[in-house]
Amino acid sequence: MKVFRKLGNILLVLSGIMALIFALNFKQDSKAAEFPENVSMKGLQSNLEFGNRVFEQIEQNHLQSRSKIQPQELSTIITPGNFRLKAESQFVSNQSSVKLNWDALPNVKEGYVVQRTTDGYSWTVPPTTYGQRVEVLNVYPGTSNFLKRWMDQLDPNSGQPVSMGLINVTPVSISDFNRNPNSYLKDSLGNYKYHSVYFGSEDSGGQDLNYSSYQAVAAYAETGRSLIFGHDTIARSLHPYMKQFASKLGFVIWDALPSGMTVSGRNLVGSTQIQITKDGFLTQYPYRLDPNATYNIKMAHTTGQFFVNNSGATRWMSFKNPSYNGTIVNSLRNNYGQVIGDNNHYLVTKDNYAMIQTGHTTGACTPDEAKVIANMIYYIGALNTNNSGEDHTVLDQAAPNLPQINLTNQNSNQLGFGVSTTDNATFYQYRVKANTSAGVSYSDTVRVPLSTGIKGYVYSLDSNPNGTPSVVKNSSGEVTNINLNPTSSSNPLATLLVNRNGLASNYLHVVAVDGANNVSATKTVKLTDYYQWWEYNSGTLTIYPHQLNSNVDATIIGSGTATIVKWPWDQYLSQINNVKINPGVTATGSLFQLFARMTALTSIQGLAGLDTSSVIDMRGMFQDCSSLTTLDLSGFNTANVINFYRFLRGCTNLTNVKFGPNFLTSNVVDFGGMFEFCGSLTSLDVSKFDTSNATQFEAMFSGCSKLTKLEVDRFNTSKATNMDWMFLNCHNLTTLNITNFRTPMLTSMQSTFSECRRLTTLDLSNLNVSKVNDFSYLFENSYSLTELDLSNFNIKTTADTTKMFNKTNSLWKLKLGANTKLGTLTFLGNPTQGTVINDIFNPTPVYYATGNTWREVATGSPHLPNGAIKTAAQIAGESQTRSDDRIYVWDQNGIQTLEFTPGSIDLGTYAGHLKNKEYVSASQNLKITDNRNDRSGKQWRVEAAVTKPFKHTTDPTKVISGDPLYHHDVNSNMKINLSATARTLYNGTATSGYQEIKNFPFLIRFKANPSDIPAAGTYKATVTYTLVNPLP
Repeated sequence: MKVFRKLGNILLVLSGIMALIFALNFKQDSKAAEFPENVSMKGLQSNLEFGNRVFEQIEQNHLQSRSKIQPQELSTIITPGNFRLKAESQFVSNQSSVKLNWDALPNVKEGYVVQRTTDGYSWTVPPTTYGQRVEVLNVYPGTSNFLKRWMDQLDPNSGQPVSMGLINVTPVSISDFNRNPNSYLKDSLGNYKYHSVYFGSEDSGGQDLNYSSYQAVAAYAETGRSLIFGHDTIARSLHPYMKQFASKLGFVIWDALPSGMTVSGRNLVGSTQIQITKDGFLTQYPYRLDPNATYNIKMAHTTGQFFVNNSGATRWMSFKNPSYNGTIVNSLRNNYGQVIGDNNHYLVTKDNYAMIQTGHTTGACTPDEAKVIANMIYYIGALNTNNSGEDHTVLDQAAPNLPQINLTNQNSNQLGFGVSTTDNATFYQYRVKANTSAGVSYSDTVRVPLSTGIKGYVYSLDSNPNGTPSVVKNSSGEVTNINLNPTSSSNPLATLLVNRNGLASNYLHVVAVDGANNVSATKTVKLTDYYQWWEYNSGTLTIYPHQLNSNVDATIIGSGTATIVKWPWDQYLSQINNVKINPGVTATGSLFQLFARMTALTSIQGLAGLDTSSVIDMRGMFQDCSSLTTLDLSGFNTANVINFYRFLRGCTNLTNVKFGPNFLTSNVVDFGGMFEFCGSLTSLDVSKFDTSNATQFEAMFSGCSKLTKLEVDRFNTSKATNMDWMFLNCHNLTTLNITNFRTPMLTSMQSTFSECRRLTTLDLSNLNVSKVNDFSYLFENSYSLTELDLSNFNIKTTADTTKMFNKTNSLWKLKLGANTKLGTLTFLGNPTQGTVINDIFNPTPVYYATGNTWREVATGSPHLPNGAIKTAAQIAGESQTRSDDRIYVWDQNGIQTLEFTPGSIDLGTYAGHLKNKEYVSASQNLKITDNRNDRSGKQWRVEAAVTKPFKHTTDPTKVISGDPLYHHDVNSNMKINLSATARTLYNGTATSGYQEIKNFPFLIRFKANPSDIPAAGTYKATVTYTLVNPLP
């Protein structure tokens, strides 16, 4: 039979294997074994710690529901004895027990004592009178006949008498008992009538035994029957006869301390609350007492009795938070001053003797207290007068075997697993001791296994290879979160079906739980070991629920920049054009080259759902995905990423990449090559990148040739060590703001700004380059750069400056600091004569190189330098020894320029209508600017000519012939008829000074007869003004 439980997409069915049945093989001719006589009647309590088990409180439950029945397991004889013993264990209704049957012997004096061991050496005496009525003689002091009333009171939980009909109390006053003790202890045939004698209980303990009754009680106890002493019975000098039993309980009394023993005080330690200090036989039947609970009692206390730790007695309970007569527990010390005991105890037993402190509050007993007394009576009355018994204090303490998980079936979407295990048994050994008229006799020693079968399983699914299911237990130790219930303990079959499209977990963990709530070790299987978590089909790579990690899923070949990561789909890289990531896919650790070299990839589905919050390495994740055009990374959480090396390198057709609010970079150390060769990107927003921990920036934007701007002004470069090629081949950048770059750790700047062809200026004033060893190719072919201020560049003489300025053909101004050591291979060029200077502050070209040399500005200005003439080689050479800042510019001269404003004339709009058919323009201006350094005394002139004829703008066949245009000053002092032949308008001789500017305001006059105009409309002609010989 199969039991199914639906859990989302997971279907589980569990199985186990029936426990073995041990056959009993008697050897009729076996020789009886000799047993030592030093095994006490009651025996020491085993060191065995009992797990929390719920025992049913009344015998009727033993016969009720048998839905949880473990097959009986029979005993085997391991040592033959004088008479036969059989044992069988069973687990019924969540209760373990061992049934015992032995041969009845003639002439048994005092009944039988069942002994039990788990190690073959330490024998204990468990109660075996389960379900049998215990007869108790209550010898009470004065009028304190309370024990029967306490046992007959109703349990508020069950409504039944506390005794549950298992304890029958016969009361007798101690006065009557002392007069003829045996008449109460024995029947008419001289046989003892009671399993236990209980003395008490009242405050101060009442009357003591007399000599006769003391002798009778001592003889009674020697048979193995139990004696129980209540409050103030064994105490100081009050009861000298009862005090004789103190040593039987492991006590010493403060007014009769053995030689060498002392006590720290004589407080009467007590409270209204008690706690269990030992969990064992006594706390298990008829009531299962919670070892962690606090029990309420009526006020009670100890009186002079000190418990000796190594006396062989068991302190089952003590007072909690003692408050009676002080709060200090007094210690018992030996003659070495060592603590060997104390006076905080509520219930103590040793062999067949017990003492309980109930009775200080005369006549009062709480239900909790009554249950403790009931358990004590049943436990201490271990002598069995029958030839059978049941031990209900046994526990299965052996955990089940490790579950076995096997693949049973699979298809493209699911896996089926079979789960099975077996329970392990705890082995007990038993023997029976009998006192006969012929002497002590021992039964066979038998060994019986106790197992409780498989109760169920607890499983979990997660991504932790070392995970384990969470097992929840209640206060009684019962596992309460079993989520897989087998059909039966003998055959719990399980099948687990995993839908890989909906399962994000990689690991299945299973523990088995037996009927005694023992939990097996965890069996873990990695689900991906059983199925392929990815699939390639017709160009599409599908990734099913899985935890991606290149350190686990891929093969890494090589190291450094030559590293190749081969994911399982490596053979399909050139064919994959689409990636589909199913829900539930997560990632951890490293995604090194996850999609790298997928050159045909155009789309990625489900990328937004990929959980990357645990990823630390994204090196080369999309490297060389040369067909991707857009990439949406808005769902990425990169808070833990430390490495973006070559993240998008080689995505040559990528035009747009989108980052989201969780694309965090505060932990990133390496940005090297992150966008290298992304030559189609037209925009890139990195303004929110936190680079405060980054050391590597090499080639970060190298090859982003279409970007016109980059917002890196917020970059924190305080830890940067490498900026090689950072902006290499950013051909279209027109501005680059790096004024916030602080670089105290920087060591290399090879080609950092090389091939930035449209950059005209670059502010490097805040860079710290004192540790940089490599400046080679720094500005190579950035041929639009016009000015550089390197005065803060502390360049070491050992630094590599090879081709630092190679092909910076527009660089006309260079400022070098005292420590800017250029070396001889910088390829700083000399200007070409006649090359126009592009001055960012004078956008109209007005200066040019006069030769192939540079000049120091010295005390002059950039365009009027007055220092020494230098070649580029000389500049580089003297930088090695120079001790001051210097500015070098091309050796240069200015030119004359001519400006015409406003630049065009519309006579129809601006002319005034005058007599004689004349039209006059608004005021015009010619401006001559002379920047020649050596212009003094040099001649110049301005000529004008007109392109004829005037043509109709919409019908070119209609023209105005003749020369209708005239040029004259605003006062009409000069009037020149403009024609196709150039005519001189103005001329003069230049004067000295920094710059000479001349303005010539003028008017244009149009004069024609109406007959000269063929049709209405707009006519157009061009007047050209020329500055003749503007160069010296």
